[in-house]
Amino acid sequence: MLLHCRCALQLQPDASQGSEVFQQQDTFKLRWFTPAIEVPLCGHATLASAAIVFSECQNPAATLHFQTLSGTLTVTKQQQSNKQLLQMSLPASPALDQLPSALLPHGSISISRDGSKQPDLQQLLQNHTGLQELLTACLQGPPAAPAADASPAEATQYLLSTVEHVGYCAAVKYLLVVLKGGTGRRGLEQLRPDFRRMAAAVGGDRMIGVIVTAAAEPGDQCVMS
Repeated sequence: MLLHCRCALQLQPDASQGSEVFQQQDTFKLRWFTPAIEVPLCGHATLASAAIVFSECQNPAATLHFQTLSGTLTVTKQQQSNKQLLQMSLPASPALDQLPSALLPHGSISISRDGSKQPDLQQLLQNHTGLQELLTACLQGPPAAPAADASPAEATQYLLSTVEHVGYCAAVKYLLVVLKGGTGRRGLEQLRPDFRRMAAAVGGDRMIGVIVTAAAEPGDQCVMS
């Protein structure tokens, strides 16, 4: 993400009720904030809120309901052997929308809802430095990553060898970056995004987050993002 997210559980109880509300109710209003803006969705903060209500507040409910800008999200408590697991529902937000104008060169092909008209990544990188700068700043860390003063050609070469797909979801203002096969968990853990460069490349409020993901490699035991 461009900025770290914080959340706030919102209730309107009587002052005398105190923390008992978190023990007795199963429905809450939930909002998420960065230091600059309110965001429409943050799954990690939702899961953390549910964990606090379940464990610290000792709420006995099997399922918690959070009313948010993205609809009602539910988190269900499950017992597996000696472990307590939390299962969360999230709205589907396909990253198939047109890229923000700050990143998309005039006249480029828009991404259609079925993905059939996805613009060529190489063309986008060569024609518009905004997307190139954003991705380069985001994917810093690995030994092959270009320096800040690298030429556009060097940055483009690095990105074409690293990135498989770029998509955008306008509803939540997130960019999705899928890395090529072979990246795995180790490759994702090497990333050291330059958040200031990322924010400068986007500008304004056109985008509030970047999700970078890669398929798991044998031994990773997970899909990382």
